[in-house]
Amino acid sequence: MRYFSLFIIITFFGLKINAQNKPNIALLDDAVVLIQIIDHEGNKVGHGSGFIVDSIGTVVTNFHVVEDAYSLKVITDINNFKEIHDVDKILTGEKSKDLATISIKNNIRRAFPYLKLSNKIPTKGEDVWAIGTPAEEEYMNTVSRGLVSNLNFSVSPKIIQTNAEITHGSSGGALINDKSEVIGITSSGDESKDGSRASINFAISILEYLNGLPQINKERIIDPSKIPCKLSFYTNNPYVGDVYLYVDAVFIGKFTKYFPSQFKPNCGDNGTLTRYLYSGSHNYTVYFRNTGQYYYGTIELEPGECKIFNVLNPSENVTTPQITYTPTYTPNINTYSYSPFKKFENKNYFNMAIYSGYCQDLFTFIEMSNSNVIKIPYNVFLEKSFSKNKFALRTNYIFANYVNNYGRVNYDGLKADLKLIWNRKYRLNYYVAPSIGYLKHKTKEDYYETSFDNQGQQIEIYHNDVINYSSLFFGGRIGFDRYSGKRFYFTADYCYGTLLNSFSDLKLYLDFNILLGYRFNRIKDKK
Repeated sequence: MRYFSLFIIITFFGLKINAQNKPNIALLDDAVVLIQIIDHEGNKVGHGSGFIVDSIGTVVTNFHVVEDAYSLKVITDINNFKEIHDVDKILTGEKSKDLATISIKNNIRRAFPYLKLSNKIPTKGEDVWAIGTPAEEEYMNTVSRGLVSNLNFSVSPKIIQTNAEITHGSSGGALINDKSEVIGITSSGDESKDGSRASINFAISILEYLNGLPQINKERIIDPSKIPCKLSFYTNNPYVGDVYLYVDAVFIGKFTKYFPSQFKPNCGDNGTLTRYLYSGSHNYTVYFRNTGQYYYGTIELEPGECKIFNVLNPSENVTTPQITYTPTYTPNINTYSYSPFKKFENKNYFNMAIYSGYCQDLFTFIEMSNSNVIKIPYNVFLEKSFSKNKFALRTNYIFANYVNNYGRVNYDGLKADLKLIWNRKYRLNYYVAPSIGYLKHKTKEDYYETSFDNQGQQIEIYHNDVINYSSLFFGGRIGFDRYSGKRFYFTADYCYGTLLNSFSDLKLYLDFNILLGYRFNRIKDKK
């Protein structure tokens, strides 16, 4: 009976000890929080986890949770009551340790529940519990149980390996021992097939936090250059006429819509002219083409800020110089300023034209006029304009295939012209162009020659000769472009030059072009 009583006492106390070694999760997760990540437009773009470490609302989390956030929100779930809090500041942090602390805005000085922190190195094999918000916000403060699978304290930061299950969104959550103390901040896992199967997950030792983190004391630590700003223009005046908008000397468009009186649209609304910019100082110019007047100003933009202006007519007694140039290409105003296409928009790389038509040189014309089969040479021109259409680089590939009295002739070449253009009106442009080129001729002669053998008998000898030669061309041309509409045009020019062929012979070279073209960018009127 005495031994039985002793067994009951030992069992009772053993159960009591075991019960004490399991943390009170329902109480502890009141101090574990969800952290919402907000972008510059107020959109929620992700979440992480964290936990409170003092009564005033200091939250420990991972650095990667806060580093790209324009703003943060903290959600607590205390006694099954969820509450959303603004974040006052990012207090401390260190990227190399992947740790940061943030402060909840606590104007009423409320006391928050918080977790105790362990100052001891955990033991391999001891029980642990991970609390955080994996995957979706609806799973806030999910608990998973595991062991300390391994320790790697020889690296920085010190790492605890655990098989307690965590995933994306758990970053910054608490890893708790059986004494209800935080021993680590859950941060990542091995996402390989084998790593996931073995539940290999990692937490940063809480000792890294206790050893101190550098001060930050900022609302955000995101690089301002990653945060676009908006500058929008609109008008309530239907009589503003042709109004052109420039930002930092770059043309962004002209108005095609006005808004009802006293109506103010939002930044980027349809009908506004909007430019995405970096934060800082920017210049803008509003140009009224009908009157030749303009006004300008400077605006300061904060990261993520949007400012909008109502454009009105300038005062009639204002005398200002005219802006004589309107860009020929309107950039995509819905593209961020750090878009890779910005360099194309601003520098007008798309000012290209392609055209083709009749192209005839003097020698080919003479040969073809005596040939049995006449074929007009085939040619293609590509042209790129520069410096407000003052000059252009043109390349020309030409090919001809015809039969003359001697045989079949193949003729092809590549020419390059630098067009120097002057305009009377945009619809009729004149140009001169120095020109160089490389031409190749191939003649296949197929004929019979009459001769006599040793006995004096007449015979015919068949000849199949191939003659190849190439020539360098140097010359110049003069011509004009005549536009019809905004993109299509007709061009004609005359060329005079010399040919230096592979036999070191100099020959006179003349050609004449009559061509139809298409320009990819839209040409504006010049008055």
